[in-house]
Amino acid sequence: MHDVFGSGATVRGAENVLGIQLLHEGYSRLYFWKLRDGDDSFPVGGDPWGLLFDRDQGFRRDPADTAPARDVAHEVEDYLLAHPRSTTNAIVKGIGAGKDRVSSVLKTDERFAFETGPNRSRLWVVSGPQNHPDHLFAAEADRVVAAGGGAPLGGPPSETTDRQVVSG
Repeated sequence: MHDVFGSGATVRGAENVLGIQLLHEGYSRLYFWKLRDGDDSFPVGGDPWGLLFDRDQGFRRDPADTAPARDVAHEVEDYLLAHPRSTTNAIVKGIGAGKDRVSSVLKTDERFAFETGPNRSRLWVVSGPQNHPDHLFAAEADRVVAAGGGAPLGGPPSETTDRQVVSG
């Protein structure tokens, strides 16, 4: 409580302790720290409630608090299956989620992989055998790379599909 409201809050001997934090005009958070009557319908010590405010209706609970949580990872997967090799910005625009949240899902979820595109952009795909870099070619179709040579025409070197030809 003191982290949010400072050490000036007086709570000794109180029956109920609530806190309201103004985040911006028209939106606040309501914290429940202590309720003596034991009512379990309030999240004592849990997540605060979002409150909307307008002068006509006063405070009311934010409907987004009671809505089911959004499964952004599933939405990203569906989008990438329909639009493979999309940039982060395209995914954000396509599913209508925040860029930080989408970026976090893409970087932490093992279902997603990327390759570097133009201007160092990341082109995201859903991981799987159909688009894994080491499975682009069959194992028996080894590419031959000359000793000391650069990358073959088929792309960058791969430990699983390239074999070095040593002349000598």
